[in-house]
Amino acid sequence: MDCLKAQTCITSYVEEELTGSDLKEFLIHMEECPGCREELEIYYTLLIGTKQLDEGILTTSNFTKELDNKIQDQLEAITHWEHFSHRIHFITGCIGLFLLFWTAIKVTDWHMPLLNPPTITWSQQKYFVETSVLPHMFEKNYEIHH
Repeated sequence: MDCLKAQTCITSYVEEELTGSDLKEFLIHMEECPGCREELEIYYTLLIGTKQLDEGILTTSNFTKELDNKIQDQLEAITHWEHFSHRIHFITGCIGLFLLFWTAIKVTDWHMPLLNPPTITWSQQKYFVETSVLPHMFEKNYEIHH
């Protein structure tokens, strides 16, 4: 954001009307440009001080410090939400890839024992038990070890 654009946004910022990327660009510019920052401090002190006097409640005598804290809090909140947003996009992408692969496996009937186990009929299961398990159980040398 250039100085001219930033200066046109000062009143909107003080009145808390700036949002989204405009707010972020404005705050970054105020951190980097001492001239615009000084102008913001003057407007902030005048507008907020007048508002507080009109309401009969003066919450601070150090408007510059209050403004510094407000800017830092807003920058931290924006950074926090950007990181959170990146994490959400990453997780959404991972879920999307998982669903894509799952669908591909199901559609192509690609055999993967854990994801797509083969169907076994009752007669196949019975035959397996009879030929593999039961004969050993009835052998004369079969012992149960403790």
